[in-house]
Amino acid sequence: MTGTRGYWKSLALIAAGIGGACWGANIGKPLRTDEIIFKSMAEVCGNTGKPVIHDGSWTSIGLWHPPLLHYVNAVVMAIFGDGDFGFRVSALLGTLTGLFFLAMGGRVALRP
Repeated sequence: MTGTRGYWKSLALIAAGIGGACWGANIGKPLRTDEIIFKSMAEVCGNTGKPVIHDGSWTSIGLWHPPLLHYVNAVVMAIFGDGDFGFRVSALLGTLTGLFFLAMGGRVALRP
């Protein structure tokens, strides 16, 4: 791999390796912080179709992110199971999708 293209390919492979290693290190560990709320939101989206959890006050939990995130998590959990593994697969798929679009964008931008 020579030149600028080789640099970006190497960078994408390194990013994929680091992302995969971080994802793999979390498999089997309990959910923490925002993951707990995001998993609850995905379960609610899967059951009701609405990305809203009312906590009894005037606020709604989980709506500080676009609802698309919760819908995608709900679909992935429906395919891979509703456990922690099924929830965390969406992060891996998001990382791989982002790397794919980064590679495609780089390919177009670096076209001679």
